[in-house]
Amino acid sequence: MNSSKSGILLSPLQGLSRGWRLLLLAVATSAAVLGCGGGVGTGGTGSFSTSYSSGSITGLGSVTVNGVRYDDSQAVVEGEGLSGGRRDLRLGMTVDVDSGPVTTTATGAIATATRIRVDSELVGPVNAVDRAASSLTVLGQRVLVDVTTDFDDRLPAGRLDGLLVDSKVQVFAVFDPAQSAYRASRIEPVADTRAWHLRGPLAAVDAQSVRIGAVSYSYAGVAAPANLAVGQFVRLTLSGSGLPAGTYAVTGFGVALRVLADADDLKFKGLVSALDSLSSFSVNGRPVDARGATLVPAGGAGLVLGARVQIKGQVRGGTLRATEVSVVTEDEEHQAGLELHGSIDSVNRDTSSLVLRDTDDRLHIVGFGGPVRYRDNNRSAADLQRGARVEIKGLPSADGRRLEATDIRFE
Repeated sequence: MNSSKSGILLSPLQGLSRGWRLLLLAVATSAAVLGCGGGVGTGGTGSFSTSYSSGSITGLGSVTVNGVRYDDSQAVVEGEGLSGGRRDLRLGMTVDVDSGPVTTTATGAIATATRIRVDSELVGPVNAVDRAASSLTVLGQRVLVDVTTDFDDRLPAGRLDGLLVDSKVQVFAVFDPAQSAYRASRIEPVADTRAWHLRGPLAAVDAQSVRIGAVSYSYAGVAAPANLAVGQFVRLTLSGSGLPAGTYAVTGFGVALRVLADADDLKFKGLVSALDSLSSFSVNGRPVDARGATLVPAGGAGLVLGARVQIKGQVRGGTLRATEVSVVTEDEEHQAGLELHGSIDSVNRDTSSLVLRDTDDRLHIVGFGGPVRYRDNNRSAADLQRGARVEIKGLPSADGRRLEATDIRFE
């Protein structure tokens, strides 16, 4: 889709100009660094984030995550393999966002991000591609793709047709324990020099190996964390050097889940990874306390292992304290669509498509030949001209190459 491929929280910051808010947020971030040995969200004693969100990026031109559009112009962007800061952000990447308070406006929820962390689940070689089953295998793990999966345009033919066995990819995804597989939100190629890694929950542990999904990985001779246990999320650095094809050995253990700072406003989307009851479960390995939370649908229908849910509430002591738990169906996830903000770089009337240049100079191909709602009643496709600033919402095309617009607003 690109050619490179809530309510109001009361806060002392509200009512101030954007410049003052950014200055005060920067001071707060510096204080956190000095006071607890790390940045906002490191989880050290006394650390605090006004708002915390976790999910995949569904909008660019200021990133959108979980329905909130973040001003990322002053945000620290972190992640393995990133060199261009916020310009490296792409649709479908899974991120954690620390921000100031979320405010509801006439055009949607907005906030100012202070830190964005990007993290993928798998980096490594493609073992197999099963186009009929809409899946591939990476580092021995089954990866599922669907219409919401974003494929980087650097892949030769787009979607699964562009994936070759032994090519190296990075997969942004969530682990689905119900299917013992990863559900991908984005797949992109990576350099051969990138270290291979895998993050997921342990299905079995012994003195010499660990199992994730149906695959075991030997860690003989490697220092392992104490008290490894079934259900625990781990991050493995892997190597296939000197081993039979398709087998991998652990060369190191990393941090799978960072310690969360307390936050007054939480938005967290993921898959139910463990389920004790409707009031006590985990999402993406994070414990959720849902006692007293409103369940949508009522009664917790659909809240099962592997269900996609969105949690609203707070973070306290590393636990997601939910005030609302909503089950999100796959159709709802797809229909929520994606959004882009920027200026029109060029228009091709013959193909009913345009190229949008977002605020970080990324280019996106957008089709406008289908049913499109123009938010301004006096506007139409004739107004889509080079230089016009627009907000475009839409759905991925069948080949994953562009966004098919369903809603256009002139900014």
